[in-house]
Amino acid sequence: MKLLPLACPQCHTALLANNPDIVVSCPNCQAIIQIDEEGLTRLPASFIAPPAGPETPVQSWLPFWMFEAKVNLGERKSQGGRSQENEARALWGQQRRFFIPAWELPMAQLRQISSDFVQTPPRMARLGAAPAGPPMTPASTSAADAAKMIEFIVLDIEARRSDYLRHLHYDVQIKDGPHLVLLPADGRGLMHRH
Repeated sequence: MKLLPLACPQCHTALLANNPDIVVSCPNCQAIIQIDEEGLTRLPASFIAPPAGPETPVQSWLPFWMFEAKVNLGERKSQGGRSQENEARALWGQQRRFFIPAWELPMAQLRQISSDFVQTPPRMARLGAAPAGPPMTPASTSAADAAKMIEFIVLDIEARRSDYLRHLHYDVQIKDGPHLVLLPADGRGLMHRH
């Protein structure tokens, strides 16, 4: 066991972290800090601008692990005909961006958010610097665990199709990532609606 002083490596301000937080933001300089066995390290992250529309204040920043991946759809058998297979092949025929929530939330919500963002990704207008003000929700899911979730999300999307999936063979090739991205949230949840 190794005890670490929880202080920002950039400005030395005390960090607020609980078990199982593995990525937190500094309350002073807004640096994103990863906590692991090696110690505390600054982690590059992209803050994504709120969507255009009525001005709603950002109340928090929600962390996602973002990956670019190619899904190679092999065999897909179903009860209901080929129309859903054509849609599946159209969806997976190109490289996709996967957003895996990194904060604690129920599995059903994680599946819904991730599946929706695969099919309709959020607009990715990055902010130049970490915004002052609302904090980042701490991340408790590692990038390695998030990468494992990609296969689960593919299966979830395919199982929701209306053709009664019986068998699916596919593989996932991660082309880029992980990248930590922070999406804005207001009092109702994510501002980039999924």
